[in-house]
Amino acid sequence: MFAAVFGFGGRINRLQYFLGCIGLAFAILVLALTAFGLMGFHRPSSFSSSLAAAVLIALAGAILFIWVSLSLQARRFRDMGWNPLLSILAIFGVSLVDQIVARAAPSLSIGHMHQQTLVGGLINLLASGCLLFWPGTDGDIAKPAPPTKAAKAAKPVRERPQPAMRRPAPVMALDQPRTVFGKRGL
Repeated sequence: MFAAVFGFGGRINRLQYFLGCIGLAFAILVLALTAFGLMGFHRPSSFSSSLAAAVLIALAGAILFIWVSLSLQARRFRDMGWNPLLSILAIFGVSLVDQIVARAAPSLSIGHMHQQTLVGGLINLLASGCLLFWPGTDGDIAKPAPPTKAAKAAKPVRERPQPAMRRPAPVMALDQPRTVFGKRGL
């Protein structure tokens, strides 16, 4: 079961990816509420210990979020037929360059925090849209094994093509006027 959540192998379809993202957001919300609860319900004398516990929970939540989200993305990219390593590295690289550009030229950035430009935001939106809506591929994506000597020597068997089933044309009465719409008609 842990391999299904934390593993990077295999594939997941669009619905599994969406539900995985919802479950991850719920888990992070529970961790955040726990961390805030630890900080808020203690006496001022024990605030430093509760702050340390909250920081540890936040650090564990950040590591959990990064690991599981990368796992979900890798399996979804593999289902789409893309190389997960190259796809994730490309998105990370574009985001990094975009953040550098936003900090170097604040007039190009979105918002007052200078963390991304409009181009970077659109690229991230496109990547998220691809992960959510791009259809998966059928079958296994593994490369086929090279043919053996016996397979090369054997003659290929040709199958006879099946005749296509044709529907009969609809019969139209001769006294019925034909309605014409445009060049081709209805």
